[in-house]
Amino acid sequence: MKKLYAALFVALLTFSANAQEAIKCYSTEHELELQQQYSDRANLEQFEEWISEELKNDQMKSERGVVVLPIVFHVLHSGTAVGSGLNLSSSFINAQLQQLNDDFRRVPGTAGFNTNPVGADLEIEFCMAVVDPDGNVLAEPGIDRINAPANGLQNPGYTTGYMDNTVKPATIWDPEQYVNVWITPINLFFFNVLGYAQFPSASGLAGLNANEGAASTDGVVVSTETVGSISFPNPSGGAVGGGRTLTHELGHFFGLRHIWGDGGCSVDDFCLDTPESNGSNAGCQIGSSSCGSIDMVENYMDYSDDACMNIFTQDQKARVDAVLLNSPRRVQLLSSNACSGDVADCQAPYPEVSNLSSNTVANGIQLSWTPIEGSIGCQIRAGLSSVGFQTTVTVFESNASGFFVPATAIQSGAEYQWQVRCGCSANPLVVGPWSSTDFFSFGSSVSGDVFSGAVSDQEIVLYPNPATDVLTVSSINADMLHVFDVNGRIIHSQSINSEEKGSIKLDVSLWSNGFYLLSVSSKNGSVIRRTFVVN
Repeated sequence: MKKLYAALFVALLTFSANAQEAIKCYSTEHELELQQQYSDRANLEQFEEWISEELKNDQMKSERGVVVLPIVFHVLHSGTAVGSGLNLSSSFINAQLQQLNDDFRRVPGTAGFNTNPVGADLEIEFCMAVVDPDGNVLAEPGIDRINAPANGLQNPGYTTGYMDNTVKPATIWDPEQYVNVWITPINLFFFNVLGYAQFPSASGLAGLNANEGAASTDGVVVSTETVGSISFPNPSGGAVGGGRTLTHELGHFFGLRHIWGDGGCSVDDFCLDTPESNGSNAGCQIGSSSCGSIDMVENYMDYSDDACMNIFTQDQKARVDAVLLNSPRRVQLLSSNACSGDVADCQAPYPEVSNLSSNTVANGIQLSWTPIEGSIGCQIRAGLSSVGFQTTVTVFESNASGFFVPATAIQSGAEYQWQVRCGCSANPLVVGPWSSTDFFSFGSSVSGDVFSGAVSDQEIVLYPNPATDVLTVSSINADMLHVFDVNGRIIHSQSINSEEKGSIKLDVSLWSNGFYLLSVSSKNGSVIRRTFVVN
């Protein structure tokens, strides 16, 4: 117990000069708490004894290849609308997923790449889970939105104790099938905590049980403002809004220690290719030295700013391999099918939308239809009945059931025709057929362009298609761009500033050959998709 109190004291003392600063990581202290709570849990020395034996195993010397692990983000909020308050927009969560994959795969051309000779591709990718533990298709892949008070929980802003004793056990998904990530503010005494993870359990240690006691809390917690990416940062996060808090905490989740070993020069992180350091680094102190060598401030397991980080090392990869192939719950993740579970409802042909209706309201027309459960959004095309379909927009909303057309976008007394079709959340390449045609008109207006101000089909042009090196995307009103692979995983995301709206160039020279789906969206929520080929 004295060791736990001492660790807490050091953590708090580090930040006592400025009560507004956050504790970057609470994982080490959390591990000591778990050891106090579960007497059979391996301590640091025992865990390192176990992992050192696994590292000697000949099996570890073979190439295991790339593994893809299902991840679920539990977004805790107080009942606010999606995209407001703590109910974080999927744009930031999808950007976070992309940042994780860039970092863990050391992807060339991204902020996760480095030229350091000891830099490693950890060969781990994360995919958004498409089904929940009961096999139900998720409305938003990889996202579990939890209205805390409606589920008997306190409003978010939790202590680590309340998280572990109440929130996690009530909301965790099977940790053998999902990497669980909780997104919520975390408080500790007078400080905020940016994140903490549960270190893996050891197995096969003499005199120890299987260390299963902490299964109900296994996963990672990160504060809301840290979720994003380097290219799509969370504006509330500042220097920590680029998504590297989760990269850091998942490093702990797979067995990595802080690069300075949570001590001075005589304490190690058990990785020979990470220079010894007498403490953590803040900001981006490239070239700073301690313990007789240059500190590796770029390492994800330091405390540098998000934009400064870019490296896992070969020895860190070896530790991750040992954990991933041997540790309870981590090894079971390798056989999870949560990213490709029973999603028969998302196989082509996708259902046709039915029960179209249009109702005149005070300032426009409300279009409605029966929602398709599990859809990621719906496309609407409309135009003057005398001309034909002129414009197409997308309602980027799970289980969408309607769209409002303002009066200013409708010609007075003219008749319009419209249809709708929806797409599958588990696989954005699966889209249903166009519905039957419905009609509407409005008494007075000034414009003839239905859905004016939205990004439309006619604006999006891709060339060359197929592309080899560079794909050019032309769009006028788009504000955000995503690229999906054939498995529905986001492989690229970027926001589009005013200077880029005429033409955006994507470097695809390092992408695998095959089909991709481009999704561009405007601030009003409309989305247009195009397929393209890289060869």
